[in-house]
Amino acid sequence: MSKTDPAFLRLVFDEEEVYKIDAVNEANTGSSAAETAPASAENNRKESPAAVEEPAADYATSKPAILGNPSSAILILLHAPEHDFIEPGDQGFLQDILKAIKLSLDEVAVVNTARIKDEHITYLQEDSFDKVILFGEDKSGGRLIAHPQNPYIIGKHEGRKTLKAEELQLIRSDRNKKVNLWNALKELFL
Repeated sequence: MSKTDPAFLRLVFDEEEVYKIDAVNEANTGSSAAETAPASAENNRKESPAAVEEPAADYATSKPAILGNPSSAILILLHAPEHDFIEPGDQGFLQDILKAIKLSLDEVAVVNTARIKDEHITYLQEDSFDKVILFGEDKSGGRLIAHPQNPYIIGKHEGRKTLKAEELQLIRSDRNKKVNLWNALKELFL
């Protein structure tokens, strides 16, 4: 399968409509009609492969695996090195936390920091999250949350409200930590 094949491009770009941009035609005629015409197999054969491969490679390597809603305004970071996203007991506890603030896993973006690379952090920095909640240790080197930030105190980092808390497993087993988290969440959300 060619990297300029429309089916391949739709696979890489999550089934989105793929458009061919005919830069030569636009420069000569001033028309941008080519930008709005869906790419056909015939048009793609004429397109320069270098113009298509670069964005597809950047997109594929920069986006981390996200549990929940990737377009959410709320990012939850946690560290679970032995799991793809979250330890099952912690997931149930996180769902209970989210219910208390009238949210669900479908309304937040959860990222396991044990699975992200440097380019993923750059992607997350550029995304439009309004709030970032970190459970456990900051593996981003202070790029996603104010560093250092005291636990359970609302901070501000790059225009985002941030909350640092201890690991979910520690909070789950300690009543005082649950109260501290609840008070911080009320300030952040309610």
